[in-house]
Parts: sequence; C-alpha cells; structure tokens
Amino acid sequence: MMAGLLSIARRNSQTLPYIFLFLLALGLRLWQLDARVFHYDESIHAFYSWQLYTGEGYSHTPLMHGPFKFLATAFIFLLGGDSDFTARLLPALMGSLAVGIIYFLRQELGRIGGILTALFLAVSPSMLYFSRLARDDILMVVWALLLLVCLLKYVEQPRARYLYFAAIAFSLSFATMETSYIFAVILLSFLFFRSAPELWQALKKRSLASLSPPASFFLFLFSLSLPLYSPGLGLFQGSLGIILANPDDKLGPVGAPMGIGLWVAAGIFILFLVLSLALGLSWKRRPWLIGAGLFYGLYITLYSTFFTNLQGIGTGAWGSVGYWIVQHFKHRIEQPWFYYPYLLSIYEFLPLLLSIVTALFLWQKRRLFSIFLIYWAAMSLALYSYAGEKVPWLILNMNLPLILLAGMGVSEVFRRKGTWGKGILITFLLVALPFTLKVSLQANYPGPQPKVEMLVYAQGGDEIDDVKEQLAPLLAAGKRLSIDSARSWPWQWYFRGNPQVDFPDLSSPPTTKPQGDALIIDDSTQHKDNIRPYLQNYGETRDFKQLIWFPESYKGQRMAALARGWPGYFLFRQVEAYWNWSTTVYFPRL
Repeated sequence: MMAGLLSIARRNSQTLPYIFLFLLALGLRLWQLDARVFHYDESIHAFYSWQLYTGEGYSHTPLMHGPFKFLATAFIFLLGGDSDFTARLLPALMGSLAVGIIYFLRQELGRIGGILTALFLAVSPSMLYFSRLARDDILMVVWALLLLVCLLKYVEQPRARYLYFAAIAFSLSFATMETSYIFAVILLSFLFFRSAPELWQALKKRSLASLSPPASFFLFLFSLSLPLYSPGLGLFQGSLGIILANPDDKLGPVGAPMGIGLWVAAGIFILFLVLSLALGLSWKRRPWLIGAGLFYGLYITLYSTFFTNLQGIGTGAWGSVGYWIVQHFKHRIEQPWFYYPYLLSIYEFLPLLLSIVTALFLWQKRRLFSIFLIYWAAMSLALYSYAGEKVPWLILNMNLPLILLAGMGVSEVFRRKGTWGKGILITFLLVALPFTLKVSLQANYPGPQPKVEMLVYAQGGDEIDDVKEQLAPLLAAGKRLSIDSARSWPWQWYFRGNPQVDFPDLSSPPTTKPQGDALIIDDSTQHKDNIRPYLQNYGETRDFKQLIWFPESYKGQRMAALARGWPGYFLFRQVEAYWNWSTTVYFPRL
C-alpha cells in the first residue's frame, strides 16, 4: 500500500503544477476578456460567426482564413449567447489549452524545464495578448503543439492512434489558417532531411512498408497534404502564360484560377491527389486510408460548412494558397527585415535570450527534439521575415519554438554539475519573469495611462465605447443611424441585427441621401462635394479615433538610431502617439 501511495504522490507532483499553470493561464485570459474594444479583424470574425449562429449561413473566403473559428464560435454562441465575451472565448480557451499540452512534452523538456515552459506560455505577453483576440493565430499554436506531441509519441512508440490524432490536428490546422502550410513545410522538411537516405533506399527497393517511425510520420503527413500544395504552382503562372492565381479582383475572385487555368488547376490537383494515394497505399494501406479519411473528412466537412457550401471545398483547396500568393507579391502590409527580431526583443526577451544560449549549447548534442526546435525557430524567423505581409500576430509562430527551447535550456542547466550556471540562470529568471509579467499585464489590461504597444494593429479606439453610449438613447428612441461603409467595422458587430442601422457607400458619387438621423462617416469622405450638402441636415459633431495603429516611425531608421531608441521603448514605452483612423459622428439637430 505504501508503494501505491508513493506512486500516486509522485504522479500528482508531476501533474499538479500543470493544473495550476493551466488555471493561471485560464484566469489571465478570461479576466476582463470583454473590456477591450473590438479589433477590426475581430469584429469581422465575430459578425460572420453570428450570422452563421442566427441561420444566415457562412461561405468560406480566403481573405478571412479558414472556417474553423467561425464554426466553433457559432457553436459557442449557441451555448452561451452572442456577446463580446463569448466572441473571444475560443482563443482564450485555446490559449489556456496550449499551456496544458506542455504536460505531454515534460519528458523531452525535463521536469523543471516543462513546468517553466508552461509558465512562460501562460504569462508570455504576445501569447496572452493574442489569446484575448478573436483571431486564428493562437489556434495554430495548439495544432502545432499537438502535432509535435503526436510525432514524439509515435517515434517513441509507433502506434497507429498517434497517426490518427496527427491527421486530425493536421486537418484542423489547414482548416484554421494558411500559416499551416508554412509550419507543415518546416516540420516535413526537417523530417525529410533526417530520413532522406532511408527514403531513397526504400524507393530503390520499391518498398516503403518498413520505414522507421520518423520516416513513416513524414511520409504519412506528406502524402496527406500533397494535393493541398498543388496551388503553389501559381508562383510560376507568369512563365506558363495561364492564370492559376488571379491577381486582379476585377476579373474574378483573387487567387482563383481563370480561363484555361481552371482546367489546368483541376488537372494538377488530380495529379497530386493520385500521387498522394499511390504513396500512401505503397506505405501502409489500412492506417493511411483511415488517416486520409479523418484528414479529408474533417477538411471537406468544415470547408463546405457541413455540406451546405460545396464551393468552399474549392476555395479552400485551391483559393486559399492562391489568394495569399497574390498578397505576398503585393506587399500590402510591408515591414522592414528586422521587424520580428525587434518585436521579439521587446516582448519575448526572456525566451529569446534563453533560446539563443540553449541553441548554442544543444546543437552539438544532436538530439532529434532539440535540433528540430532550433530548426523550427530559425526557419520560422526566416520565412515570416521574407513574407510580403508582416503583422504582429504572426510573432506567435516564432515565439512558440523559442519558448520550448528556453524551457529545454533551463533543464539542461539544472542537469549539469556545478552551481555557477544555476546561479546565473536563477538570477536572470528572478529579474526577467517579474518584468515579463509587468509587460504582459500592461499590454493586456486597461490602465489609467494606456501605453503605446507595438502589438496593436488596427485596434478599435477606446472612444468607440463613448460614442456607443451617446448613440444608445437615440436608437432607444427609435432614431436611425447611417454608418459609411468605409467605416463599417467594428460597428457591424456592435449593431448586429439592429434594423435601425444601415451601412451606405458614401465614398463615391452618385450618393443617395443618408437615411439615418445620426451619421458616422470617414474623415476624408465628409469633405467631398457629393456628400457635403447632406451634412447640413445634422447638428452637433464629434471626432473620434475609430481604429489605432502603432506608429511605424522605425521604418527607414538606421540600425544605430534604432538601437538608441530601443531602451526607452523597452523600459518606458517612450514613443509618439498611435496612428489612427479619424472618424466623425454627426448627431441629429435639436
């Protein structure tokens, strides 16, 4: 009996810290979850989820990434009603789940390293911030961690169930966001380089059935996802003379194949699908067919919105990659090459510094897990820095491997003999962890003096709440409100289902008279000749900041000037005021 009690105590001593950290993460993510005004993207995601919830349906479009968040958020609305809180509940729960998943990596990270990794994830400024924002990025963190767990479990004990769980997580990642393609390239390329000699010998023997677990995991995921990479040939459409990814919205949907390109795209996809099937059946027929059924069953069900929008299968399987290929070359949201390293140094200095030291130390050990983490971190930083569109939420894709590396590095220090390394590490953590928590709380919760945060991009301004309060009595009295379509977000979410609110296009003539007793209009539109006569019918006005952006004065700066300004921003957030969309609300005449 004593042995049994000791066994239970030992298991609890490993489990309880992760339960505590999961609850800590959950509390941080749920606290004042609905306090912040909605971000531009958030309001779009919440509104289309609400439309699905109210029976208006949903059709996938690559602009808004995959369907998973819309379907999951609509389900949350069904359970708990539609509100600002429930609209953000999915990322908050998934961000907390990411912390809990670290429990299944504790053997690879080490006892102390695993606990600290979970803590780093729980209090990370960027992980916390984007766990409280209704976007897809924190969901991708969960899918990446689940795939990593499946890989390590399968390598340790090659059972088919780990492949099936991997197929589900892989499918959900592709149904969430197009960054899944980048992560899949990183994971599969690493496994390919590791297994290339073995794969080559197997191909020469024309037998793939006896591959090692890492090679088998590679072949399984590679063959499943191969057809989804066929739209990548759109990169070469210029030399081919056909349109595989339409760059002009006047011709049709952006990213879609056009004309003869439609037939070529269909042929390419079918060819890749046949190759995928041949590889899978040549490997292990039964597990591959079950895995393919799970992968494509989920993919088709989600992209077709449970078979109510069959066109969504095509917009997902081809249009998603095609659309973002086009956006890459447009450089719509351009940033300098140092954007992500600079962002990491401001918010994720703790895992950044620890991971650099860890990478230098662990590279020589050549352990599969540690080498993959180093490869993952380096490739993520390179690929996202090269991408034509750089935004702050993509930092999560670089931060995750850094946090895992940092946790592993802590374990390595505590495994070694001697005290000086442990002393330095403990001193660093005693300084860095409280400061990280301060940065996290400052960036995520309202305060008396809000700081200008680099994580902010197209965020709803705080004045929106005041404008809503001023408009509430008018709407309650039966008055109508017109909102210029150029300024419709986040108002469409806030006034969802309200028949007294309409969204006319006032930016270009001919312009019909706005029907509202009150009017919200773009700052530049109100000065145009076609709209000016109608504004005389209104009374008092108020200018307000509808959306705000971090000031991008760092663009074009020399590295010396950037370095001189870094300490002031890092320690005190010394920077100019936010950029903003200035908007005007016109109230009725008294």
